Amino acid sequence: MKYHHVIFDLDGTLFDTESALLHAWRETLREDGYDLSLEDFDRLQGNPMTVILNDILKVSVSADFEDRWIQSYAKYAEDVTYFPGMEYMLDTLLQKGCHLGVITSRDQEEFNAFYSRFHMEDRFGVIILANNTPYHKPEPGVLYYYAEKAKAELSDCLFVGDMFPDIQTGINAGVDTGLVKWSDSRVEVPGATYTFHSPDELLALFE
Repeated sequence: MKYHHVIFDLDGTLFDTESALLHAWRETLREDGYDLSLEDFDRLQGNPMTVILNDILKVSVSADFEDRWIQSYAKYAEDVTYFPGMEYMLDTLLQKGCHLGVITSRDQEEFNAFYSRFHMEDRFGVIILANNTPYHKPEPGVLYYYAEKAKAELSDCLFVGDMFPDIQTGINAGVDTGLVKWSDSRVEVPGATYTFHSPDELLALFE
């Protein structure tokens, strides 16, 4: 196999979270007097909340914004599921001897609240959350941290995501990348090693 480690972003890559995220961001920002357009929503995905608020949207919100956002997202999170064909692809990769990992901008509180029901540790050997490392996408350090934790060579890794920060992280770290389009993302990201329109297309790399 060319790759022995396949590392995934979480939202919009493994899980269909777009509707839940859009509702949560719009609802919480409105409480502070801001309207969120679809164009703005596309720009913020895949980034930590502090980066979204301070650098992308450049808005001033109340101190309890994050708590209110989590409460809002919780109302819609029950509808979040794996993308069709995802679990089959993951299980097949494991059967072929691949190691699976996750790198996400979600923190521990969010991960516990919204993803514990999926028992992801059963499939993913290394799960890196926003509060596990000082490095965040698109900084290459987050992939270096994965490689250290998983005892992996970067040349053995494929990083898969749906947004610019995902692909740029791989480029910055010298790791091959896969841009997923099965989320019907409106975002175009140049420079990805591969583009996947379905989980089966990714799986075909391992046949």
